[in-house]
Amino acid sequence: MKATLALFYRDMKIWTRRPAVPFLTLISPLVYFLIFGPTLTTLVSPIRLGELSVKYIVFITPGILAILIFSTSVMSSITTLFLDRRSGMFEFLMGCPVSKQAYVLARFMASITQTMLLTSLFLLLGYGVLGFPLSLAGLLTFFAGVTLGTLFFSSLMLIIVTKITDQDTFNALMSFSMPLLIFASWAFYPIQLLPGPLATVAMINPLTYVIEILRAGILNAFTDSTIIVISFFAAVTLALCFASIRAFLRAEMVR
Repeated sequence: MKATLALFYRDMKIWTRRPAVPFLTLISPLVYFLIFGPTLTTLVSPIRLGELSVKYIVFITPGILAILIFSTSVMSSITTLFLDRRSGMFEFLMGCPVSKQAYVLARFMASITQTMLLTSLFLLLGYGVLGFPLSLAGLLTFFAGVTLGTLFFSSLMLIIVTKITDQDTFNALMSFSMPLLIFASWAFYPIQLLPGPLATVAMINPLTYVIEILRAGILNAFTDSTIIVISFFAAVTLALCFASIRAFLRAEMVR
């Protein structure tokens, strides 16, 4: 446990000593929230969510937060996993009394902590600007969505990093997949408006489930399906987490 906490402290220290990383991660969501959202709100009619009718900027805020969760998970993988492998730090750590399990656990803890901090700042901004009807149940649901989303995408990134050793290839893959994940979800429009094939992709898109959980928490818009969605996504996330740890333990993390 001491090794895990030491590695967690190290990862957080790297993150805080490179303020450009969290700053750059926040830029795109802030542009969506402060420019894109308000502009389209004047053009788009309020959107129905069950019994609620919300402004467009309110509708897309959970989607923006889900994008932030995904971006933080990606940036965390780049700045730590690739940096450690390229610099030889990973081999050095494995020569110390540090296990791969401790390394992975510290990675997950750091990613979740970083995402919690960034999404909390964004949530406070949204509350100040839009006045979300926050409640204890809503906050618990929101942070459950943040935790599950971060753990899912961090696990996915871990699997990818064990298969791809070249950072340029990893960056190219992320550049291709990120727009697909964002626009084949209901981050910016109701899923009912998507054409058939794209709607099918959206239904298996993990970002869709993260958005639905976040939206339920932020708007207190709980439905009968909310618990089902959370339970299903939690089961999938845990399965992916165990798969990623297993893949990492079997991989040869060489430069």
